[in-house]
Amino acid sequence: MSASINQSVSQVNLSGLSLVTPQKEVNHAQAMAGDSISSIAEQKIDKLPGSPAVINTTTSIIENAAIPLFDFEELQQAKGEQRKELIRQFGEGLRDVGFVAVRAESLIPLVEAANVEMEKYFSQSLEEKMKDWRQSHATGFSPQGRETAAGAKKADIKETFFIPPNYKEWPKGREEFQGVMGTYHKEFTKLAALFMGFLAEFLEEATEDITTSMQDAYNLIRLAHYPAPRPEDDPQAVWAGAHEDLNALTLLPSSKVPGLQLMTKEGEWKAVNIPQGYILVNTGEQVQHKTAGWIRATRHQVVNPGGVYARQRRFASIFFASWSASFSLMPFESCIAKATAGMAADEKEKYMKGFPDITVEQNLNSRLIEMRTIPNPPEEMVRELREKGLIRKPPEELKSLYPHLFADE
Repeated sequence: MSASINQSVSQVNLSGLSLVTPQKEVNHAQAMAGDSISSIAEQKIDKLPGSPAVINTTTSIIENAAIPLFDFEELQQAKGEQRKELIRQFGEGLRDVGFVAVRAESLIPLVEAANVEMEKYFSQSLEEKMKDWRQSHATGFSPQGRETAAGAKKADIKETFFIPPNYKEWPKGREEFQGVMGTYHKEFTKLAALFMGFLAEFLEEATEDITTSMQDAYNLIRLAHYPAPRPEDDPQAVWAGAHEDLNALTLLPSSKVPGLQLMTKEGEWKAVNIPQGYILVNTGEQVQHKTAGWIRATRHQVVNPGGVYARQRRFASIFFASWSASFSLMPFESCIAKATAGMAADEKEKYMKGFPDITVEQNLNSRLIEMRTIPNPPEEMVRELREKGLIRKPPEELKSLYPHLFADE
């Protein structure tokens, strides 16, 4: 992560943020945006034979979100007022847009190698991939139908492979896969800690505890394969239903096939398209809780984009960076002051009930129960989480299992 980029730059105004961005990347980003909007605008009715599923249906044009672009080397090396300005733009991008994108040139070969190994792995037969299935919800291969966004009625149309820290149960006979993904995990753990340090600077909070906790946490790679449409697909299902990430920061290299969308503060869906070589960064629920909602977890989804991409599959190598399981999500006092500025005392009290003093593990268990990833949690766990004000979207089967714990629903 030490490569230097010496290019002419221009001031680009993105959603009110004045950013210093390499000129060739500005041109590339503008070209991508034009292609994406054009492809969606040219959609036509296209039914899959023998299926109720419809792809490429005519819909409103989905505009591209204005994603702030940064260069990693510049963020690292900037000093004085220039650094303050870049850190401000980085933090405001996460707070106001929900995503920022950072070019880390030295990681491009690693990302490309990961893409190659990921595609080779998912191109195997389901029977072969199921050899890597594990009972745990966060290790190894997970077939389509196992993940459902909280509140969604249909499972996601995707299959995944989870890689936790120090993973040992690698697919047999895939030494290159193991080597690449092991390196990917180590490098992205370092990168995520650095990005969290930038965010801590923006919040004017001490960086040591925040970044150290992230380096020692249960960070996950999730390789995702979103298959091309098939006749058996449920017409109401999408690649990944609307959700917020459960972790602190998510790092996602750019994909060759679009489909990622974010929801703006105004409740509009916008496409997320960035130049190749950039890594998207978005905030998850851990950051939202720690900042008392001053920085929100970004709601997003992945859908078939239609147009020329309608019958293509999509891949993503997602890195979920978290704080350690015992890390307290009690909000920063400075963030409480900002989030509740102008509120009356009773309004502030009511608002802060949404941000109880909980740990990362408690928040994670609550959300996994809501997502049905923990299908039959023990009653003691559910009671403890309910007493903390958690499990706010309980599945119907959970309410049936423990009706006395959900009498107020």
